[in-house]
Amino acid sequence: MLQKRLFSVGYNDSLNKTMNKILFISYWNPTIANLGKGIFIHEQAKLLSQSFQNFYFVEVNIGSENNNLFQVSSELTSFESGYKLKISINSLLWKLIYQIPKLSEVIIWREIKRNNLNNNIQIVHGNVVFPCGIVCSSLARKTKARLIISEHWSKVKSKVNNPIFRHQIKKTYESADTVICVSEWLQNLVHEISPLSKTQIIPNVVSDHYFYPSPSSNLSNDYYFSCAATWELPKRLDLIIAALNELAREDEKRVILNIVGEGSLLNYIEKTPLSNKLIINKHGYLDKSSLGDVLRSSDYFIHASNIETFSIVVAEALACGLPVIASRVGALPHLINKGNGVLCDNTVEDWVEGIKNITSNKYDRFTISESSKIYSPESFIKNISRLYIG
Repeated sequence: MLQKRLFSVGYNDSLNKTMNKILFISYWNPTIANLGKGIFIHEQAKLLSQSFQNFYFVEVNIGSENNNLFQVSSELTSFESGYKLKISINSLLWKLIYQIPKLSEVIIWREIKRNNLNNNIQIVHGNVVFPCGIVCSSLARKTKARLIISEHWSKVKSKVNNPIFRHQIKKTYESADTVICVSEWLQNLVHEISPLSKTQIIPNVVSDHYFYPSPSSNLSNDYYFSCAATWELPKRLDLIIAALNELAREDEKRVILNIVGEGSLLNYIEKTPLSNKLIINKHGYLDKSSLGDVLRSSDYFIHASNIETFSIVVAEALACGLPVIASRVGALPHLINKGNGVLCDNTVEDWVEGIKNITSNKYDRFTISESSKIYSPESFIKNISRLYIG
């Protein structure tokens, strides 16, 4: 068995406690097509690996393979101060493997045993109930380990509408020591599905290494907005463009919009007649450091969506001290208040009114940033340590 020295991040000496293995498992991982997929889960894994001994991040990737009916590979490598077991499952039947948790469970357990990780497991921590949480529930029973589930998924309710999955998901929630919910909105959703489940709210993490405030550097007479997302539905780039286009037509100032991210919704820009005072800069996908730079160079962050479980980009903008204008949906009303921004109904009229409201108010960047400390790495580790160590 490989052993490594624990790297202490210094948040709390009690975190240095030696534990048996922690398996932290995710099916949501960055891909070439979607570099941002599950990145917040990977950031949590890095922090946890730096804080607990015998931490193993099990990254499960299920993908299509046109030339093979079935192909599996796994590799155990160093990961921060722990290890990563990367399991790749590629198949013509990849959708079936994803939709039937038992199939991927058999493969994952085989690879865990093949890499000699099946003994002395103390905690199995799964991310998203379907299919990962269901698989983790079975692994926890096999190994007599404690089960913790982090729920990030806003569409879980649609999954339980299917009677095939309803019982599995409800039973999985109830079998967990704790279901971690990233927002009060998601906690209410989990309790609606499974009233007996034990839940705790622990928000996603915002790195203060990349996201921190600075005095406004805008010396021009223009409005600088920024937005960031994977630009696919349920995100509403159309509302952002329509509202800012209207502002540009009515106001004497220029409106500059920095768009971070990729996706098919960007095609909307080419199809829309734009005011000559609306300037759009498309940055594509940016790493966290570059995103932080874009945010600090902006006056406001703008985020429109039909649903939102948490919105890590909104939290990152708040950590940079930006006032935020956002849709009044999902968890966003729990992040935005009068002191840090404006909420809007998803109509062009309400968005135009909301933008006029936010641009006419004064906000203090450092006050906004200070109130976002609940998303700090220190806060996350302290909350998780109470669950891991007890």
